[in-house]
Amino acid sequence: MDQQPRPAAKPSRQQLRAQAREKRGAEGWITALGTQDPGLARSIRAAIGTRHVTRGELEEALGMSLANASPVVEAPSSPPRAEPERITVQHILISFAGAGTKATRTREAAAELATETLERARQGEDFGELVRVLTDDAFPGTYRMCNTGVSPSAADEYQRSGMVPAFGNIGFALDVGGIDMAPFDPGTSPYGWHIIKRLA
Repeated sequence: MDQQPRPAAKPSRQQLRAQAREKRGAEGWITALGTQDPGLARSIRAAIGTRHVTRGELEEALGMSLANASPVVEAPSSPPRAEPERITVQHILISFAGAGTKATRTREAAAELATETLERARQGEDFGELVRVLTDDAFPGTYRMCNTGVSPSAADEYQRSGMVPAFGNIGFALDVGGIDMAPFDPGTSPYGWHIIKRLA
């Protein structure tokens, strides 16, 4: 004979009072409420910060009832993209006086020129011509690089670790044909701004 499932027992007044007194942090309330509204989750975090509060205190902080909060549905995260073993890039170095190059412009002027050059390159201007006219490195500014842990396949291929860090960080993140900029940074890009295009 099949047994019919019994209906869930209603919580007692004592249990309801205990639940009303229960304090949780923001993540605890987001999980307990099962909200799938990212805006509500942000509001909960903003309203209580690192405090632990009761449901009533949370509703008061939010200025709303949470009776109809809907369950959490987490968006699937995409796996990290694998970097290529080898790349070929062309770059424009926009440098400034005192950065170890022959450039004489100010740092401020270099920053402005680098931003303008990146925009021109992304709008489709001939990259090779921009290199020829603007770079503070040797023309044509083309480099072949192998990634960390990969041995060079030719004498003209550089190891990633042999370049300034920002150069490889940008270059290996680009798709073929992609263009981006490594901003000046004393530690990772000490010579100025590198506008980089991945060729292969």
